[in-house]
Amino acid sequence: MNLCRQSHLTLSLLAISSIALFLTGWPAASAADVAIAISSKQAYVGMPVTLQIRVDDASGTVQPEIPDVDGLSIVSVGRPQISSQIVTFNGRQQTNRTSMIYQYEVTAERAGEFVIPPIKITGGGAATITEAVRFTAEKSETGDTMFVEIVGEKDKVFVGQSLNVTLKIWVLPYHDEEKNLTLGESEMWRSISKQTNWGPFEKSLEKLAGNRQRPGGREVIRTDSKGKSRNYFLYEIDATIYPTHAGKISADDVRIVLNYPVSIGRRRDPFASMFEAMDSQFGRSAFQDDFFRGFTSGLAVTSVRPVVAEATAQSIEVVAIPSEGRPDDYVGAVGQYSIDAEASDTNVKVGDPITLTLTINGTGPMDLVRAPPLASQSTLTEKFKVAEDDLAGFVQGQRKLFQTTIRPKSEDVSKIPPIAFTFFDPETGKFVTVASDPISIDVQPGDMLALDSVVANRAATVRSDETKTSSGGLGMAWLASARSYQTVFDGSDVLVNRDRASVFSRGVMVACVLPPVLFLGVCLLVSRNRFWALLPPNRRFERAVAAAGSRVEVKAALSRLIASRLGAVNEQGNDDFIIGLLRRSGQYELAIRAERLFASSESVTGSESEKDLESFKNESRSIASQLKAQTHVRARNLKSTKATASIVIALMVSMACGVHAVAEQSTMTAAQREAMLSNAMEIYRTATQESSADSAADLSKQSFAEAAQMFQAIADSGVVNDRLFFNLGNAAFQSDQPGRAIAAYRKALRIDPESAMYHDQLRFAESEANIKPDGERAKWFNDAVLRLVPPAGMKVAALGIWSMGWAVAAATLLFRGSTGWKRWGRGIAAVLVLASVVAGASYAFRVLPLVSDSTAVIVASEVAIHEGDGQEFAVVEQLEGAEGEVAEVVSRRGGWTQIRRSNGVEGWVANRTIELI
Repeated sequence: MNLCRQSHLTLSLLAISSIALFLTGWPAASAADVAIAISSKQAYVGMPVTLQIRVDDASGTVQPEIPDVDGLSIVSVGRPQISSQIVTFNGRQQTNRTSMIYQYEVTAERAGEFVIPPIKITGGGAATITEAVRFTAEKSETGDTMFVEIVGEKDKVFVGQSLNVTLKIWVLPYHDEEKNLTLGESEMWRSISKQTNWGPFEKSLEKLAGNRQRPGGREVIRTDSKGKSRNYFLYEIDATIYPTHAGKISADDVRIVLNYPVSIGRRRDPFASMFEAMDSQFGRSAFQDDFFRGFTSGLAVTSVRPVVAEATAQSIEVVAIPSEGRPDDYVGAVGQYSIDAEASDTNVKVGDPITLTLTINGTGPMDLVRAPPLASQSTLTEKFKVAEDDLAGFVQGQRKLFQTTIRPKSEDVSKIPPIAFTFFDPETGKFVTVASDPISIDVQPGDMLALDSVVANRAATVRSDETKTSSGGLGMAWLASARSYQTVFDGSDVLVNRDRASVFSRGVMVACVLPPVLFLGVCLLVSRNRFWALLPPNRRFERAVAAAGSRVEVKAALSRLIASRLGAVNEQGNDDFIIGLLRRSGQYELAIRAERLFASSESVTGSESEKDLESFKNESRSIASQLKAQTHVRARNLKSTKATASIVIALMVSMACGVHAVAEQSTMTAAQREAMLSNAMEIYRTATQESSADSAADLSKQSFAEAAQMFQAIADSGVVNDRLFFNLGNAAFQSDQPGRAIAAYRKALRIDPESAMYHDQLRFAESEANIKPDGERAKWFNDAVLRLVPPAGMKVAALGIWSMGWAVAAATLLFRGSTGWKRWGRGIAAVLVLASVVAGASYAFRVLPLVSDSTAVIVASEVAIHEGDGQEFAVVEQLEGAEGEVAEVVSRRGGWTQIRRSNGVEGWVANRTIELI
């Protein structure tokens, strides 16, 4: 490839990569590339075709809105398919291009020609219009080829009542007159298209497929539309449905699409002759199956026509659940049910959580059964604190389990009352209420302890914690020193925004990089003669020419310079290779001058004068100068392009930061914040005094909760301050909200990860919530070490020892001495560097997990992890008692967040159940 063209191509690619980076860094700068296509220009009524919209560089693209078209049903199929492509330029720069493919099923409801108008695609504020899509649809005549009916076992059911129905499909066998061949029931079943809508019978087919089965067809006689009796294959599929509204049973969601054979021909099969011989020798299959009789002889269906049949349903009346006599606690269950209750602990103290498990057994649709509204059962709420949220359950066969947490309000409670559950019995047409058996419990007075006293007696707390975790503790109680921290922070400093901590700040990076760089400089200084080859090409050329004693040596130096400048290696010392390089790069004048110079070096036969040699050297220097000037021009153009792209990108980033700052403007004035902070502090102090009296325990918790709400409101107004988050954590902890307390402490540590006080409060809250972090023993040991040397001191020590180690290593190179002294010096340097690495690892082990941006804390006592971002997706895991647990944030969409737990379980949870750090 011509080097001139290659240089221009490289410049163009760099410009393109700069533009691509500009687009990915600022999506609003340009519209995305869009393409649209349809799977077939010829369709049939009732048979869907696929419409695809591909959006390249799809960052910030909004879901396209497909306009309504008369006579067409356009339905989105699943979620967009996302693909990424990484393009590498010159092995260095990388551009990540993301494409999204949106798929739609387009079904014609009548025959005719249709036009899907241009569709507007919006991405990052810019819009692109697609081309219009045209296609035609014609009606497929079903005739007597296929009949579809749905029949039920009852003529009348209630809404929500189970109804066993059967889908019956009659298919006329295809007969080829010329070959005297009739297809069997297995061939006719395989002719049913994948575009068939099975409706409520889909799960039945999936269950059969899971067992490697399919609906079997039997040969029956049916009268066609002309009254003639004909042979059909009848396929029957059973299912159970639960009508959702009153009226008649509808079959609108069942549409059978059959690719009915039109002709049969010989397929291209190299083994066809062998099978023909077998067929003639052995006759029919031993299974007496027409499939083997017709198709082992090398025959196959060569042409089909689509046949679409809408199902007709038997007249079944669906009656609404009567409103007369309907109890207030009825939540829609239809069938026959029973309920059982089980408590996790029967010996508790006032305020302690009791996990209550409700098991509902029944005959109805268990996935639709809802938990009884516990908050409306006065016999339970009178003596227990009950959550008001709807309970999420999971199905196990013909039962559904729900779990919730209740807390006894006083020591007078002796039992958990029966839990009532109301359902409608369709057999009797009446509402029935059943109840679980009461559960006897023993409730002791609760222990109330203010957070101030807990923290003030830190040493005793640590010893108590070590006693509780004796199996995994380290016995490091002697390292826990008693400290007294003030409970909450007051003053204007609480309302001042503080930047989040950055472990690898500019100063830390300089302190880490500078010592090894200086050591490398010392190495270069000491071994400078060994690094002569690292000099720039022109410097090496000047030195070689100055030391040259003949034209051959000068020519060799010039050849090396040209090859180096043009990115080639002249291993064989071929002059023609060098001249060719210059010509392919477009430097024809230099090529002519170099060719003349090389030729003159060969024309000298004897010794030459010093003047002639110096003239030869000057000519070579002139060629080198011209070569350097031309390559510098290209380099300056390249740098100019890079600089322009950098300036544009910097402007876009600054604009993005500006927009981000505007988006986060506070909605609360400074005066309002100060007033709310003052009220929150007053309420907190009052609650602290109330908590010392057992009689006012519930009142103090309510006050702490009110203070926590005020601290949270200040934080939501835009204040980012570690002291504010610490106050919020203390208030939440005192109001029995361990998850929100742990989240608030972690937010405080996200700003000041070196604070020992914040860290101690976080560890105490986690121990109270029974949250055990990964690597507990290692963390306890590291925490014990950091009690002797605070994290900030550990960081300074690590950087100082790091610098000393490299300084000692450099000294062994600079100063002369005995070999033994140098050996000891290198050993000491290695020990110092290793010690600094250990100290840095101790600091990072504490700080890095606290400053991660992709973490969240579970703040709900009960969390359902779903496969997708919605309640309609299956539950992957049901969490109980995971409040305060830290999870990794994978993705966010709408009101849902995808998380990954420490045990590897990954799924989607509602945003209200977690707190982002």
